[in-house]
Amino acid sequence: SQYKKREWANARRLLQQQLLRMGWAKHECPYPQTEEVSFVNGYNTPHINQTTFWFENCLKRLNQGSEAYYALEMRSFDLVHITWRCNYNNPNNHHPLDTLDAFDYVHEHLINGLPYDYRDGNPKHRGIIRIIDWEHPENNTFEYVKGWRGALNDGFAWDFILCVNAIPLGGILLEANPTVSDEATEIVPCQAALDLAQYQLDKDFQFPVYCHALVISDGEKILAGDPWMDLEDMQEIRTLKEVLRPTDFLLKQGKSW
Repeated sequence: SQYKKREWANARRLLQQQLLRMGWAKHECPYPQTEEVSFVNGYNTPHINQTTFWFENCLKRLNQGSEAYYALEMRSFDLVHITWRCNYNNPNNHHPLDTLDAFDYVHEHLINGLPYDYRDGNPKHRGIIRIIDWEHPENNTFEYVKGWRGALNDGFAWDFILCVNAIPLGGILLEANPTVSDEATEIVPCQAALDLAQYQLDKDFQFPVYCHALVISDGEKILAGDPWMDLEDMQEIRTLKEVLRPTDFLLKQGKSW
């Protein structure tokens, strides 16, 4: 697989060092790359992973000192399980949800928070769980995950997944341009990287629900933008700092690239 090619090992190492210097912390990959064929692998692509209370603990940091701190222990699963409804192949999914609708649902709660109501008439038991601290973006938790597997059993893994409060908001993918023997054949820089990224997203019913940003590179040029942009619409950047400094990266998600 592309992920195993040695020529990218040094590029990944340097990129990882840059992420650490910019303020991203490393989080161990919950589901590393594998070629093993398994039905459950489709559920192990980048998503809000709650098996270790990763998401819940991030939200508790943002909601300390409020009733939302306790309410989120149950309501946070609303965002965790939304992707389950996007799997049309699951026979137990009786209320399927389109991925784009799920993305809009998640995006709304990223911006406005997640409402809760105990329905006991007590106004103190109603409120909003903050998912992102937009007023003080430095209060959020910024982490990267290296080598989170893709949706297919083909050994693919995203080079890096960027998580804010345990939510996988961005993906980074390195992919070499194809080698062609015909000099008349035009090589379009980063097209192979974009094609591979969008192919993997198209096969994935989880990551596209959360993914707001894509950074691709062919080893020479770096492009950033919306995951479903055409290549010509993506922004060329000179250095990763332009788009990947943690607070800058977060604030761009509420705006267009």
